[in-house]
Amino acid sequence: MDEEFQMPLSSEELNEVKSTLYERISFLEVMQKYASNIIDCWHSDFTNKCSCPIHSNGKERTPSFYFSEVSKTYKCFACNAGGDVFDIIGMMEGRPWFQVVQDAFDKANIDPNNIDMSGLTARPKHTNIITNIDLELSSKLREHLYSLKETEFYEGEKKWVDWQYRRIDERLSKLNDTEQGQGTSFKIRIMNELERRQLATNKGDNRNW
Repeated sequence: MDEEFQMPLSSEELNEVKSTLYERISFLEVMQKYASNIIDCWHSDFTNKCSCPIHSNGKERTPSFYFSEVSKTYKCFACNAGGDVFDIIGMMEGRPWFQVVQDAFDKANIDPNNIDMSGLTARPKHTNIITNIDLELSSKLREHLYSLKETEFYEGEKKWVDWQYRRIDERLSKLNDTEQGQGTSFKIRIMNELERRQLATNKGDNRNW
């Protein structure tokens, strides 16, 4: 008999643990992996600035990417990108923010019993089938995004993929072990959408979806 599998924390639960994880991560060390010419700054909301790794291939002349070791947030005043430390890691690695947070949570060995999640609805336990649907869809989306890394389609597809990750997490997190058919139908819809976008980008179709 297969061992019962518990899905990772939901997006809502991961948002609850972010503040705890912020205390255990250095935004400066993160940005040293992705950016150059990092310097201190005296902006009231940020502690450092550097070349933005998101636009201009990370080679802009004047640093426009500001981030804070205090709030763990960032803002690029050139391309208008913004978010927190987990968002930038996800963007640079082609992963959804909630997967980055889940990995950080697992590595931090935090006891979930020490985090107040009493206001959240209990997440249903899932079978390996639901879990595999989640993993398969996430893998296919990452492969699609990686294939476009150096192309004109990357930024547009990055936004679409981020949206799909959220759709997947929201939809599958609500299914239980009696609703595998719904999970399969949802997977087919996402895969059909992905196939259409892959065909369009392969043909050089740069239209807005």
